[in-house]
Amino acid sequence: MDTLEVIYSEFLSHTNNCNLLTLVGLVTTILCLITLIRVLVWTPFKLYFLAQVLPGVDLKKLGKWAVITGATGGIGKGYCKVLAEKGMNIVLISRSSEKLAKVAEEIREAYGVVVRTLTADFHSTDIYERIEEELRELDVGVLVNNVGTSNVTATFLKTTNILQTTTDILHVNCVSMTNMCAIVLPQMLHKDKGVIINISSIGRIGFLGAPVYSSSKSYVSKLSECLQRTYRNSGKHQNQENKKSFSFSICIKFKV
Repeated sequence: MDTLEVIYSEFLSHTNNCNLLTLVGLVTTILCLITLIRVLVWTPFKLYFLAQVLPGVDLKKLGKWAVITGATGGIGKGYCKVLAEKGMNIVLISRSSEKLAKVAEEIREAYGVVVRTLTADFHSTDIYERIEEELRELDVGVLVNNVGTSNVTATFLKTTNILQTTTDILHVNCVSMTNMCAIVLPQMLHKDKGVIINISSIGRIGFLGAPVYSSSKSYVSKLSECLQRTYRNSGKHQNQENKKSFSFSICIKFKV
């Protein structure tokens, strides 16, 4: 009789363990499915359908001006056009005066907004006082930190002119974003509204052929998250992450 009781107790114990494992597996599966649906269905639906049909935020209520670094081509120029189309005045910041003049004229003619240009080479660190002075009197509602540079090599130590190359990557990708946030963020906090968009890259996951570049983009993401957590109680705060195959945006958004 005692033997039967022991066997029955062992059976119940194993049954309970199996039920617990089944429950854990079920919960894990459900969470994975929810994440998969959010990434593959909800995010594309939100970005490429809802964003097109819903009225969205009137960005001009955030401030009259949008500031974009690395503004003369690619993603930066695209942001310039979209923000100008929404009626915002634009400050273009880049290192090529000729390209700045060309893009500025293009935006003025296409959208009828006021455009200012500021020539600045983000490889240097002596440009920020001048940028701060230029932006001091402007009502900045949107800042897009887009400027960036990269270097792909076989391994870290095989980087061509390694000391200068790594310094340039850190200055352009990390120092620029950090200092531009430091310049614009106080004004946004003071008026309790504004948006900062820091352009990172899928490279932040870490590429062996671009260790410094990957690390710099990870820095961009992490600093953005830290700023969000620090100032989440400053007005109405919302995190928006727009993931694409080549880049994503992390926004710090204050009260509208």
